[in-house]
Order: sequence, then C-alpha cells, then structure tokens
Amino acid sequence: MEETIFSLRYEGEGISEGLEPSAFADATRGFAEFITSVTEAIHGDQIATTLKVHRLSQGSLVLEILQRVGSLTVSDMLAIGASVSNEIKLAVELLKHLRGQPPKAVTPEAAGSMVVTNNYGDIAVFNNSTVNVVLNNDVGGSIARFVRPIASGQAKSVAVAVDKRPVATVEKEDVPFMVSVSNEKILLENETETWLTVTKAVLEGSANWSFTDGRRPFTAPVNDTEFLKSVQEGRLRFGNGDRLLVRLKSTQSQRGEKLRAQYEITSVLRHEARRGGEQMKIAGI
Repeated sequence: MEETIFSLRYEGEGISEGLEPSAFADATRGFAEFITSVTEAIHGDQIATTLKVHRLSQGSLVLEILQRVGSLTVSDMLAIGASVSNEIKLAVELLKHLRGQPPKAVTPEAAGSMVVTNNYGDIAVFNNSTVNVVLNNDVGGSIARFVRPIASGQAKSVAVAVDKRPVATVEKEDVPFMVSVSNEKILLENETETWLTVTKAVLEGSANWSFTDGRRPFTAPVNDTEFLKSVQEGRLRFGNGDRLLVRLKSTQSQRGEKLRAQYEITSVLRHEARRGGEQMKIAGI
C-alpha cells in the first residue's frame, strides 16, 4: 500500500500554543476538503484519504493528510503526487490572480489551457483542470477555512507540502484572496408586490436603499427612474415610517456551499406617508 502525505504548516510564535478547538476543527476540515477536491478532480473518487495530526512544535503547527492507495504501483503514485502537487500550486496561484473575485473572462486556448482575465484586466494562462477545480469545486472556500489563523494574527503564513516538498504558500497579504470564487448558481427567482418601510434613501451613486418588511431589514437598489426623478425634483418627500408599495424582485443563489439572497425594487407603485412623522433625510438632497 502506497502513501502520499500532504502537510499544512503554520509558522509564527502565536501558533505555538495551538488553536482553539473550533478553529482547529475548521482548519482541518478545510484542508481535508481542499486536498480531496483537488485529488478527486484529477483522479476521481477512488482514492482513499485519511487524516491525522502529525505534530505540534515550537513556533509552528503541522497538520497532515495521509493518502493511502492500495491498488496502484509506486510509479503510479509518483505520477499522482506530481500532478496533484502541481494542481495545488496552480489553484493557489489562480486565487491570487483573481484577487478575491470571480473572473471577468475565461476563454479557451490550445492544448487544454484557459486564458483567465481578472477584474483588474490582468491576464494569465492556467490549465483547464485548475480553472475547473477553482471555479466549480469551491476550493477557495476550503482554503479560507485553514488560513483563518493568519487573519486572526496567530500565524504569519501557512505552507502546503506534498511528501515534505513545499508546493504553495499563503502569506498575510494573500488572505483576502483565499475565498470562494466559484460559479454562482441561481436557485430561485421571483417578483412580488409588497409593502416596505424605507429606512434610508440614496439618490446619488449606486448605493442600495435600506428597507424593512416588518420582519427583517435588508438593502436593495431602486430601479424605477420615474420614481427617483419625482424624489429628486422635490415632488415626493419622505418621512420616518413612510411606506412604499413596490414590485420586489428576489433572487436566491448559491456559490460553493454559501447561499445568498439579493433584492431589487423594479417599480414603485404607491407611496404612503405616515402622518405626523419626522422628515427623513434623503442622501443626495
């Protein structure tokens, strides 16, 4: 039975006393998910993976994923180790390139490569498998779990190694980029008429307005140009507790394991002022 060891090493004096149980569980889960996602994306789900904590030493914390495969030859395992090592390295590099945001554009190139343009106009070429594992397997969300000790100041950096050979490092300045950038899936979309109370109105720029529906507060853009024009021209004034009957578009989406709800006011049907209410300040007026 052949083995490959994937190591996660935290460096920094603050990590020498270990992690809180919840943080430790989060880090080990994230690391296990990351390694599993990469290996399964390349080699399928036939590789058995077990987890163990290797050791805790002064100034560092080391976790290990021990991957055991009983049906492959030594040469097969070396090939797997080399390809997974490269995929880990490229996945981290792609997340750094994307700088915490989904790509602006991904276009195919010859020989299984993809040209990835980030939202700052920077262009880089990655393997198709790397783009797939980052955008469709949510490895950014997994990495986010095990880099939290850096964000909290307990560690200065974390390095991933395969059979004790370092393949990728995340420093403090990289942490904001180690997030989910996977493709977003629309789960539910509908539009309804409902009454809302305006708590903050914004007329300049693209900032969202603030509302409450009596159960929870939320923010949403108002995209009714005629309504906005009437407010800007002073034909419509707001007071505390004023209500709007609106067409509210609700969208629920999923990126990786995270669900997100977004709202949009597509039209304002009616304005109801609260008698005796104080005048509410409207941003931009």
